[in-house]
Amino acid sequence: RMGTKVQTLEGHEGPVLATCFAPDGEGAITSSEDCTAMVWSVASGKCMQVLRGHASDVQAADFAPDGRTAVTGSSDRTARTWDPATGECLRVLKGHLGAVATAAFSPDGLSVATGSRDKSVRIWDSKTGRCSTVVVGHAAKVTSVAFVPFSL
Repeated sequence: RMGTKVQTLEGHEGPVLATCFAPDGEGAITSSEDCTAMVWSVASGKCMQVLRGHASDVQAADFAPDGRTAVTGSSDRTARTWDPATGECLRVLKGHLGAVATAAFSPDGLSVATGSRDKSVRIWDSKTGRCSTVVVGHAAKVTSVAFVPFSL
């Protein structure tokens, strides 16, 4: 149904900054200037969980490939991993010196990449929350990250 409105998701108290569908297509996550992210049922349009904990606007949101974990990035200079079913914050990823503008899971779900206005990219272990790699040298803020699956 391309171009056909399917659902309106209402609930944030500020502008929505990012949206990501769950891998199964049944859910979605939105992030907002209201310092929250929300997990939605696409079919019903109902908010299933409100993810609270960031101290500033939430700029990024992504689901792990299995849909069992989500990540958010915020202007509070942190990223957080969440259980989208319960709304529980699993890990707080600290280390960036500027707003976390983007976050993405690796295809296997074992790593999270975050990009920041501090001009760096960090790679985190999604289970432990430990930073394994810091990539510096960007000329400007990092506004998008993605993993590219390939083999050598």
